[in-house]
Amino acid sequence: MGLLTRITGATLSPEYVDKINQVDTLSKDIGNNTTQLAKNVSEVGTLKEVVISIKKFEHLKVLVSSEYDWKPCFDAAIAELKAGRGGKISVPAGVFPLASTVQVDADSITVVGAGQKSTYFRPPIGNVAVYDMFLLGNTTGTKRYASGISDCNILNSTGNGISIINMLQWTLDRVEVAKAKNHGVYGKEAWIGRLINSHIYDNEVNGFHPDTGCHSIVFTGSYFISNGNYGMLAPSMSTISGVTFEHNAVDIYISSTKKSVNIQGNYVEAGNTSGLNEKFVVVDGAKHITISTNGSLAKPYGIILQNSASFINIQNNDPSYKTASLAYNDQCILYIDGTCKNITVDNQSGTVSIHPDSVREVNFLSSKEGTEILQEDSLLDKVTNGLVDNWEKIGTATAELVPSISKETKNAVKVTTATANDRFRKVLTGYKPDTIYTVGALISSEGLTNSVEFRFFDDVGNRLVSGEEYFWGIQRYTKGSLLVTSQFRSRTDGTIVVGFGSPYLGSFLIEWISLVEGAFNQVNFPRGSKRKIGSYLYSPDGSQWKQTIDNTGAVTYVKI
Repeated sequence: MGLLTRITGATLSPEYVDKINQVDTLSKDIGNNTTQLAKNVSEVGTLKEVVISIKKFEHLKVLVSSEYDWKPCFDAAIAELKAGRGGKISVPAGVFPLASTVQVDADSITVVGAGQKSTYFRPPIGNVAVYDMFLLGNTTGTKRYASGISDCNILNSTGNGISIINMLQWTLDRVEVAKAKNHGVYGKEAWIGRLINSHIYDNEVNGFHPDTGCHSIVFTGSYFISNGNYGMLAPSMSTISGVTFEHNAVDIYISSTKKSVNIQGNYVEAGNTSGLNEKFVVVDGAKHITISTNGSLAKPYGIILQNSASFINIQNNDPSYKTASLAYNDQCILYIDGTCKNITVDNQSGTVSIHPDSVREVNFLSSKEGTEILQEDSLLDKVTNGLVDNWEKIGTATAELVPSISKETKNAVKVTTATANDRFRKVLTGYKPDTIYTVGALISSEGLTNSVEFRFFDDVGNRLVSGEEYFWGIQRYTKGSLLVTSQFRSRTDGTIVVGFGSPYLGSFLIEWISLVEGAFNQVNFPRGSKRKIGSYLYSPDGSQWKQTIDNTGAVTYVKI
């Protein structure tokens, strides 16, 4: 019997009864759905992020020596959140000693302090045990996701400040990690991470040290300062942007196992604690690296490419835009060894292609030595009355001794020419007859008003070149240092005649000239042993140093 029949007692046709009963059923469904909706809203209210205060577990802290260890409190908080859906452990301002490692072996748990200068974690006074302060993840191989640490200061760890192992999608945000006995932050199988707005400094080894399995990490808005070895070892497929580097022996080291690193928009203080030039980036055999739009405080910094580093793009670092068409790397001192290839500097592409004006200084490195014909053991031939001793003057060329710009030598010869016939010439005997030799010279100019062309000549004024497949010994330049080379054959009696000059009025500095048997170009020309890796440097007290870097990227300084 339908709803209307029950109310009125009337008899209705079956068609009307069916329609009325459908309305009755719909009304019941609406009521049921409203009840379910209210239940769902209630359940959504319980899905809010869980935040628990470490103070909830303060009764679990243990007295160690003269201070309380809060590690048991964190263990309890982590266990409670792990039993649910994760959440945050809120830590108020104050000092929280930890006598052993706090391990976050769970998904989606973040330790959140009250600020980098408010919440401090450190070992208890008198502690001698060696351990990491925090471990995100585990050493068993179980993958964890999306945990992190923020808004706190991790100080004086006896091991690593923070270790991240078998943790994916981790975040360190607004964290200070300082004075760890090992690395500030250590990662292993730590993928897709973010280290942002943080301060990593004064750690005894590296600021950030990625072991195996680290990739796709973003570093931004952070500081890496005064770490004992490297500011960071860059992982593969990482982005380093908006980071400040100061006083690290090497700011960024990229090993041969890494690739696809983008270093862009960073600040380099340029000058470590020894007062020597900053080593900003060392690319040790890595591939597909971009170094662009980085800046410094008007001090030179080094980029070192070695051991078959390839597909490297360097551009727009410290731009001054002296011409509209060329972007400069004004403070960049570039070191490239002969094994590197596909290097691009300021969009000048090629095997190794560098515009003479595009960097402050370029040094091509090789382990084979040439024979000095202008200098011997870095002591320049004497210059007397405008003449270079043991060199014949042609025309009206003049010379004077001036301080070296490259610092590879103590002094350089400043040569001034007026006509195409102005040059200096030297005759060398006792060489192999009818044999290919290459002459190379490091030329410099800084602050000179005249732009000149540097050329090598033979004894009758011909340029010493042998086909365009070799780098021509002629370069137009206005600043910095540049290696120029020219290939030729010795005479049938073993005599070699080498001259240098310019066909135009102007001045240039010649730092050294070296001669080597064989066909070489600007990329692979052998440098003397004192120029294999680095330049000579001078400290403020006038002492002279030589900087070198080995295959592990370790930088050493030797006093001369």
